[in-house]
Amino acid sequence: MAAKRASKSTPNVSKDSIVVTDDQDFETDLEDDLEDLVEAEKNKLDKTTAERYYDACEVLNTVPVAKFVRQCKTGHVDLKHYGIRDIGAKAVAMALPQDITVTSLCLHDNGIGDAGSVALSRMLKDNCFVLNFDLSENKIGKEGARAIADMLLENASLQEVNLSGCGIHGKDIKQFLNALSFNPRLKSLDFSYNDLGDEGAIHLGRALSKNQKVEFLDVSWNNIRVSGIEELTKGLARNKNLKELELSWNCFSGRRSESS
Repeated sequence: MAAKRASKSTPNVSKDSIVVTDDQDFETDLEDDLEDLVEAEKNKLDKTTAERYYDACEVLNTVPVAKFVRQCKTGHVDLKHYGIRDIGAKAVAMALPQDITVTSLCLHDNGIGDAGSVALSRMLKDNCFVLNFDLSENKIGKEGARAIADMLLENASLQEVNLSGCGIHGKDIKQFLNALSFNPRLKSLDFSYNDLGDEGAIHLGRALSKNQKVEFLDVSWNNIRVSGIEELTKGLARNKNLKELELSWNCFSGRRSESS
């Protein structure tokens, strides 16, 4: 009898107990992976903008621009005429999503095309501290224009956007309709030296008739004729905050219209 009692007290190892042990190990592995991921994201956020820029340049195999490194510590980055092209624009875009210092970004005349414009637009969807964005004299193309229009639908911080001389055509402006109709902060918009024509002017008029924030609009040098100007001004007449409309060097005799 004593032998029987001893055998009953011997612990049994079942298949179920093994499964539980494996589950526990699996959960521990998941927790470790999650902790590693959180730590990696924390390290990314802890990096300065300059450090993120250097990392981006290394990944993209491009030479860092020393002026960007200096100026990203201030509120204003001005890289006009630096020739950074698409790859340099991508590096800037990779550096700025978490930045809270830069409020003005000028990339005038840098040979930036579709790819660079798309990268910058994605960055501006995440960055809510940049207020002034100057991409003038870059041939951003159709895809670049579409990306900027999509960005303006989501960005609620930009106040000034300069797209002068970007090769934007009248049909491209249609992509901006919703963005310009409902953007809550945009005050200044420069479309000068493009090729908007009457079609672009009509689209702009329709979009900005719903916008009560824009105070300055420049559409000079755009091959807009009298019929286009009439449709544009008809739409803008509903905008009570518009203070200045630049129409010079289009196909009619008017120069500039100002309202108080």
